[in-house]
Amino acid sequence: MKVKASDYIFERLKSFGIDTIFCITGGASAHLIESARTSGIECVHNYHEQACAMAADAYARIKKKPAVVLVTNGPGSSNTITGVLAAYQDSIPMIVISGQVPTRQTIASAGTNLRQFGVQEADIVNMVKGITKFSIQIRDVSEISECISKAFSEATSGRMGPVWIEIPLDIQNDYVDDDLVSGQQRLNSDLNSEVLNDYRIDEILTELGRSHRPIIIAGSAIHLADCEVEFRDFVQRMGIPVVCTWSATDIFDYNEKLYIGNFGILGERAANLAVQNADFLLILGSRLSIPNIGYATELFSPNSRKIMVDIDINEIKKNSLKIDLAVECDLRLFLTNFLAHNFPKAKPNYDAWASLVGTWKTDFNVNNEEHTRSPNKINSYDFIDCLSKSLPVGAVVVTDMGTSFTCTMQALRSNGTNRLITSSGCSPMGFGLPGAIGAYFAEKNTNIICIAGDGGFQMNIQELQTIAHYKIPLKIFILNSNGYLAISNMQKNLFDGNYFGSTPSTGVDSPNFVEIGHAYGIRGHKVDSIKDLDSSKISHILELDGPYLCEIAIPSDQLMIPKLQSLKDSTGRFVSSALDDMFPYWSTQTKEQIEDDLEQLKRS
Repeated sequence: MKVKASDYIFERLKSFGIDTIFCITGGASAHLIESARTSGIECVHNYHEQACAMAADAYARIKKKPAVVLVTNGPGSSNTITGVLAAYQDSIPMIVISGQVPTRQTIASAGTNLRQFGVQEADIVNMVKGITKFSIQIRDVSEISECISKAFSEATSGRMGPVWIEIPLDIQNDYVDDDLVSGQQRLNSDLNSEVLNDYRIDEILTELGRSHRPIIIAGSAIHLADCEVEFRDFVQRMGIPVVCTWSATDIFDYNEKLYIGNFGILGERAANLAVQNADFLLILGSRLSIPNIGYATELFSPNSRKIMVDIDINEIKKNSLKIDLAVECDLRLFLTNFLAHNFPKAKPNYDAWASLVGTWKTDFNVNNEEHTRSPNKINSYDFIDCLSKSLPVGAVVVTDMGTSFTCTMQALRSNGTNRLITSSGCSPMGFGLPGAIGAYFAEKNTNIICIAGDGGFQMNIQELQTIAHYKIPLKIFILNSNGYLAISNMQKNLFDGNYFGSTPSTGVDSPNFVEIGHAYGIRGHKVDSIKDLDSSKISHILELDGPYLCEIAIPSDQLMIPKLQSLKDSTGRFVSSALDDMFPYWSTQTKEQIEDDLEQLKRS
C-alpha cells in the first residue's frame, strides 16, 4: 500500500500531537495545502505569512507544543522570516513547512550559481540556517520520515526553537509506504535529551548559607520547561525574594510577598534596587540579556556571587556576564532534583531582607511616578492600572511592541492565573494582533486581550479579517499616541527633540482605528478621557460577546518611566548608568534613606 507523501507528512505530524496549522495557500504548496485540508488538523488561514509565524509563536507559549506554519515558496517563505527569527531568539518551538518548485527546477538542480531558477523560487533553506535549529530541502521521498522525526525532535528538545522543511512539488505528490505511518511511534521529546546531570545542589546550598541578601532571578524558561508549579514551590521553600524578566512576570500574583517585580532598563525600581544590592543571585532560566542587566554590563549587581542555571552553555559563557557557578541543565529537572534533595535542618533566615525589598516594592510603585496627564488624553499607565483591576481569572494578555509592550510589562498586575505574552527578544512591531490570534487557538475558552500601539498595530492590521472570519472574541486595546512614541522619546533625549519619522509633522501619524474596525465588522469606540475609562467599564468590554476594538488616546509626549537612559558627559559622549540609577532620578534624601536601610540591615 502506498500513501501520498503530502498526506503522510501530516499523519506523521498528528502522531506527534500536532493539532494546529497556521497557513496561507500558494501554488508551490498545492499538495501540502490539500493534504492539510483533509488531515483533520485545525487549519487557520491568516492574511500574511509573518502573521502565521507570530500566531504559531504565541500558540506554542500557551499550549507548550509547536504548531505548524504552512507557506508557499519565494515571497511566501521570505515573509515568514521575521516571525521565525523572533521564535528562534525566544526559544519557541515551531515547525515551518514550505512548498517549492519541482526538484528539477530548483537552484540546487541547476548546477550553477544562480540567483533564481524556478518560478518565484528563493533559496530559503540557506537564508534561514542561522535562525532555525534544523532546516532542509527534501530532495527524495525516502528522506521524509527521518526529516519529520528530526524536525520535531529538534524543535521540542534541548533549547527549543523553530525548524524549517522545504518540500518541492514533485516530492509532495510522490508516494511512500503507508506502514511507515501506522508503525510510527511518537518520539520522546523529554527536554533532558541534551543536558547534563550534575545539578551542583550542595554547592548552591553552601553559597546560599553564606549569603544575607539573596535574590532569585526568574526567566522565560520556567514557562518553556513547564515547571511553573515546581518553581513556585521552590521559592516558598527557600524564602528568597524573586525578580522576573518580562517573560516571567505572570508567574506570581503581584501581591505575593516574595515577588518584587520585573527588572531591567524598563523594569521596576524596587526590583532593580534589589538586584543591585544583592550579595547572591540564583539565575533560573534567564539568559540575562542586555535589556535586563543594562548597557553598562560591568555595573550589573557588582557585589553578588552569581549562579546561573541554563540549558544553553553559550548563554552562561557570553562576555557580558561573570558567572561564578554554571549549571548547564534543563530547568524542570534542576528544580525537581533540588526539591527532592535532603536540605540541612537549619535553613538561613532571609526575612529581614525580604521585608526591606518588600518595602521598596510598596514605596517605589511604578504608578506613583510623575506621569504626564492631561484632560483629553489617558496616560497608558493609568489605563494598565484600570485593566489590572479588571483582569478575569485565566485571562491571556498579548502585547505588541513600543509603549504597549514596556508600559504593560512594568505596570500590569497579574492575579497569578494570567498569562502575559510578547515577543521580547526580537520585539517585532506587529506581533500583538497575530500573537493574540495564536493565543486564542491555543486556549479558546478564556479571555484573550491584545494591547497594541498605533504603530505596531498597522504592521499586521490585515489580521482583523482573520478575527472577523473566525469570530474570535478578542478584545483589542490600541494605545494611540499618533506616532511612534518610543522613538520620539528617544529622539528627544538623544537629539534635542529633532524628530524624524516619528511624529505627524515628520511623516508618521494614525488613521481612525475605530472606523477601520467597523470596516471589518468589528465593533468599537474611542476613549480620550480617564473619566470615561475605569475598571468597571473595562470589565464591561471584556464581557461583551465577539471581538471589540477600543482605541485609547494617550499623550504624544508621555514618557516611559522609570527608565534607565543614557546621559551626555562633559565630552558630549553618551554614558550608561547602573540599573538602580533610573530616570526620573531620586532625590539625595531618598538615596540616603536607602543607604541607611541597607546599612541597618547589614548591622542586624
